[in-house]
Amino acid sequence: MIFYQPFSSYAAIQKIKITSTDFNNKSFISDDHACEFLGADKSPQLSFSNASSDTQSFALILLDPDAPDKNFVHWVIFNIPASSAGLEQGIPRNATLENGTKQGINGTEQIGYFGLCPPPKETHRYVFRVFALNKILDLDSSATKKDLVKAMKGHIIGKGILVGLYKNKTNN
Repeated sequence: MIFYQPFSSYAAIQKIKITSTDFNNKSFISDDHACEFLGADKSPQLSFSNASSDTQSFALILLDPDAPDKNFVHWVIFNIPASSAGLEQGIPRNATLENGTKQGINGTEQIGYFGLCPPPKETHRYVFRVFALNKILDLDSSATKKDLVKAMKGHIIGKGILVGLYKNKTNN
């Protein structure tokens, strides 16, 4: 998936570093972060660094590009304060968090994080895309990935990517 940044007043998009204490880039993610059928269904811890001082908020989209529908949405979360520089593990599925962060609609049409859940014996890639924005977005918890992408247009000043792998070890 490509996100375009037309007519930006920024000369270059800052590369945001996204890391996790729960997994390394292109490594396997534990069952703690798998869907309730396979694991604990907790969102992983994520840290964002190298953001511009102009950053007002972060947004994150978690996709499974190996899903049958190509890019199943596991998480839409935005208005993450720039001062927080990340997300703790196990974010509750509340529409709005105490710090003002908002969560949108995932591919199961629910609010918040939906754990990793590939078909039996399959390994899928999970792509965490973070965006540094020069504003707080005027969206509510009914926002989908499409709504978020539209709202970010022209406001992305940085972006980063982290890829995790998960294998469903069950037989059925």
